[in-house]
Amino acid sequence: MPAQVSELIKVVSLFYPVPVQAQEFLRQHCVVKAYKKGEYLLRPGEVCTTYHFIYQGVIRAFIRQDEKEVTTWISCANEIVTSIYSMHERTPSIEYIQVIREAVLVELSADKLEELLELVPEMNILIRRLLTAYYQDAEIRSFIARIPSAAARCRYYLDVYAEKAPLIPKKYIASFLGIREETLSRMLHKAK
Repeated sequence: MPAQVSELIKVVSLFYPVPVQAQEFLRQHCVVKAYKKGEYLLRPGEVCTTYHFIYQGVIRAFIRQDEKEVTTWISCANEIVTSIYSMHERTPSIEYIQVIREAVLVELSADKLEELLELVPEMNILIRRLLTAYYQDAEIRSFIARIPSAAARCRYYLDVYAEKAPLIPKKYIASFLGIREETLSRMLHKAK
Protein backbone atom coordinates (compact mmCIF):
# COMPACT_ATOMS: atom_id res chain seq x y z
CA MET A 1 0.00 0.00 0.00
CA PRO A 2 1.35 3.48 -0.80
CA ALA A 3 2.57 5.36 2.27
CA GLN A 4 0.13 8.17 1.47
CA VAL A 5 -2.92 5.87 1.77
CA SER A 6 -1.50 4.41 5.00
CA GLU A 7 -1.22 7.96 6.34
CA LEU A 8 -4.84 8.70 5.40
CA ILE A 9 -5.97 5.58 7.30
CA LYS A 10 -3.80 6.53 10.29
CA VAL A 11 -5.22 10.07 10.43
CA VAL A 12 -8.89 9.11 10.04
CA SER A 13 -8.40 6.33 12.61
CA LEU A 14 -7.93 9.10 15.17
CA PHE A 15 -11.65 9.80 14.75
CA TYR A 16 -12.83 6.18 14.71
CA PRO A 17 -11.09 2.82 14.10
CA VAL A 18 -11.06 1.93 10.40
CA PRO A 19 -12.16 -1.71 9.94
CA VAL A 20 -9.88 -3.97 7.89
CA GLN A 21 -12.49 -4.26 5.12
CA ALA A 22 -12.59 -0.47 4.83
CA GLN A 23 -8.79 -0.27 4.80
CA GLU A 24 -8.70 -2.72 1.93
CA PHE A 25 -11.35 -0.76 0.05
CA LEU A 26 -9.34 2.47 0.48
CA ARG A 27 -6.18 0.72 -0.75
CA GLN A 28 -8.01 -0.35 -3.89
CA HIS A 29 -9.88 2.86 -4.68
CA CYS A 30 -7.79 5.79 -3.47
CA VAL A 31 -5.62 7.50 -6.06
CA VAL A 32 -2.41 9.33 -5.17
CA LYS A 33 -1.68 12.40 -7.29
CA ALA A 34 0.99 15.10 -7.24
CA TYR A 35 0.04 18.72 -7.98
CA LYS A 36 2.19 21.74 -8.73
CA LYS A 37 1.76 25.13 -7.13
CA GLY A 38 -1.00 27.03 -8.91
CA GLU A 39 -2.93 23.98 -10.13
CA TYR A 40 -6.67 23.88 -9.50
CA LEU A 41 -8.66 21.03 -7.98
CA LEU A 42 -11.92 22.84 -8.70
CA ARG A 43 -13.11 25.95 -10.56
CA PRO A 44 -16.42 27.80 -10.50
CA GLY A 45 -19.00 26.09 -12.66
CA GLU A 46 -17.56 22.61 -12.08
CA VAL A 47 -19.33 20.10 -9.86
CA CYS A 48 -17.07 18.70 -7.15
CA THR A 49 -16.88 14.90 -7.15
CA THR A 50 -13.76 14.14 -5.12
CA TYR A 51 -12.46 14.18 -1.56
CA HIS A 52 -8.77 15.11 -1.24
CA PHE A 53 -6.61 14.10 1.71
CA ILE A 54 -3.55 16.34 1.87
CA TYR A 55 -0.55 14.12 2.40
CA GLN A 56 1.78 17.02 1.71
CA GLY A 57 1.28 20.61 0.61
CA VAL A 58 -1.08 23.53 1.15
CA ILE A 59 -4.47 24.07 -0.49
CA ARG A 60 -6.76 27.09 -0.41
CA ALA A 61 -10.26 27.94 -1.54
CA PHE A 62 -11.16 31.37 -2.82
CA ILE A 63 -13.82 33.33 -4.62
CA ARG A 64 -13.41 36.29 -6.94
CA GLN A 65 -15.08 39.49 -5.79
CA ASP A 66 -14.67 42.61 -7.93
CA GLU A 67 -11.53 41.21 -9.62
CA LYS A 68 -10.06 40.48 -6.17
CA GLU A 69 -9.34 36.99 -4.83
CA VAL A 70 -10.86 36.42 -1.38
CA THR A 71 -9.45 33.37 0.40
CA THR A 72 -12.19 31.46 2.23
CA TRP A 73 -10.12 28.66 3.79
CA ILE A 74 -6.61 27.24 3.84
CA SER A 75 -5.69 23.63 4.63
CA CYS A 76 -2.42 21.78 5.14
CA ALA A 77 -1.13 18.22 5.57
CA ASN A 78 -3.40 15.66 7.24
CA GLU A 79 -6.58 17.53 6.38
CA ILE A 80 -9.34 16.54 3.99
CA VAL A 81 -10.62 19.13 1.53
CA THR A 82 -13.51 19.31 -0.89
CA SER A 83 -16.38 21.59 -1.80
CA ILE A 84 -19.07 20.19 0.48
CA TYR A 85 -21.94 22.22 -0.96
CA SER A 86 -21.09 21.50 -4.58
CA MET A 87 -20.57 17.81 -3.91
CA HIS A 88 -23.65 17.11 -1.85
CA GLU A 89 -26.02 19.29 -3.83
CA ARG A 90 -24.49 18.17 -7.15
CA THR A 91 -24.42 21.82 -8.11
CA PRO A 92 -21.71 23.91 -9.80
CA SER A 93 -19.15 25.34 -7.44
CA ILE A 94 -18.82 29.06 -6.83
CA GLU A 95 -15.29 28.71 -5.48
CA TYR A 96 -11.85 27.82 -6.70
CA ILE A 97 -9.78 25.22 -4.86
CA GLN A 98 -6.10 25.76 -5.63
CA VAL A 99 -2.75 24.27 -4.67
CA ILE A 100 -0.56 26.99 -3.15
CA ARG A 101 2.39 24.76 -2.19
CA GLU A 102 3.28 21.65 -4.16
CA ALA A 103 1.01 18.89 -2.97
CA VAL A 104 0.61 15.16 -2.88
CA LEU A 105 -3.04 14.23 -2.41
CA VAL A 106 -4.88 11.00 -1.76
CA GLU A 107 -8.16 11.21 -3.65
CA LEU A 108 -11.40 9.27 -3.36
CA SER A 109 -14.47 9.91 -5.46
CA ALA A 110 -17.76 10.71 -3.75
CA ASP A 111 -19.32 7.70 -5.48
CA LYS A 112 -16.66 5.38 -4.07
CA LEU A 113 -17.16 6.83 -0.59
CA GLU A 114 -20.89 6.13 -0.86
CA GLU A 115 -20.06 2.58 -1.94
CA LEU A 116 -17.76 2.21 1.09
CA LEU A 117 -20.46 3.46 3.46
CA GLU A 118 -22.89 0.85 2.09
CA LEU A 119 -20.27 -1.90 2.29
CA VAL A 120 -18.99 -1.03 5.80
CA PRO A 121 -21.82 0.72 7.70
CA GLU A 122 -19.71 1.56 10.77
CA MET A 123 -17.73 3.92 8.54
CA ASN A 124 -20.74 6.22 8.85
CA ILE A 125 -19.63 6.91 12.45
CA LEU A 126 -16.20 7.95 11.19
CA ILE A 127 -17.74 10.20 8.52
CA ARG A 128 -20.04 11.82 11.07
CA ARG A 129 -17.05 12.58 13.31
CA LEU A 130 -15.03 13.93 10.38
CA LEU A 131 -17.95 16.18 9.36
CA THR A 132 -18.21 17.43 12.94
CA ALA A 133 -14.52 18.39 12.87
CA TYR A 134 -15.03 20.03 9.46
CA TYR A 135 -18.00 21.97 10.83
CA GLN A 136 -16.03 23.06 13.91
CA ASP A 137 -13.31 24.46 11.68
CA ALA A 138 -15.94 26.28 9.61
CA GLU A 139 -17.31 27.75 12.84
CA ILE A 140 -13.84 29.03 13.80
CA ARG A 141 -13.48 30.65 10.36
CA SER A 142 -16.90 32.24 10.89
CA PHE A 143 -15.79 33.65 14.26
CA ILE A 144 -12.65 35.09 12.70
CA ALA A 145 -14.63 36.78 9.93
CA ARG A 146 -16.86 38.51 12.49
CA ILE A 147 -14.12 40.00 14.66
CA PRO A 148 -14.28 43.72 13.87
CA SER A 149 -10.65 44.61 14.60
CA ALA A 150 -8.03 43.51 12.06
CA ALA A 151 -5.44 43.15 14.83
CA ALA A 152 -7.78 40.96 16.89
CA ARG A 153 -8.63 38.83 13.82
CA CYS A 154 -4.93 38.35 13.19
CA ARG A 155 -4.18 37.41 16.83
CA TYR A 156 -7.09 34.95 16.93
CA TYR A 157 -6.03 33.36 13.63
CA LEU A 158 -2.42 33.00 14.76
CA ASP A 159 -3.52 31.50 18.10
CA VAL A 160 -5.91 28.98 16.57
CA TYR A 161 -3.75 28.08 13.57
CA ALA A 162 -0.32 28.48 15.20
CA GLU A 163 1.01 25.22 13.73
CA LYS A 164 0.00 25.78 10.15
CA ALA A 165 0.39 29.58 9.84
CA PRO A 166 4.17 29.38 9.19
CA LEU A 167 3.51 27.04 6.22
CA ILE A 168 1.15 29.46 4.48
CA PRO A 169 2.33 32.37 2.32
CA LYS A 170 1.41 35.64 4.04
CA LYS A 171 -0.58 36.95 1.09
CA TYR A 172 -3.14 34.15 1.53
CA ILE A 173 -3.43 34.66 5.30
CA ALA A 174 -3.92 38.38 4.66
CA SER A 175 -6.58 37.62 2.05
CA PHE A 176 -8.35 35.27 4.46
CA LEU A 177 -8.26 37.92 7.21
CA GLY A 178 -9.45 40.68 4.87
CA ILE A 179 -6.35 42.83 5.34
CA ARG A 180 -3.44 43.92 3.18
CA GLU A 181 -0.26 41.85 3.27
CA GLU A 182 1.70 44.88 4.53
CA THR A 183 -0.72 45.23 7.44
CA LEU A 184 -0.28 41.56 8.32
CA SER A 185 3.52 41.95 8.18
CA ARG A 186 3.36 44.94 10.55
CA MET A 187 1.14 43.01 12.96
CA LEU A 188 3.44 39.99 12.87
CA HIS A 189 6.46 42.25 13.50
CA LYS A 190 4.74 43.88 16.51
CA ALA A 191 3.84 40.45 17.92
CA LYS A 192 7.54 39.43 18.12
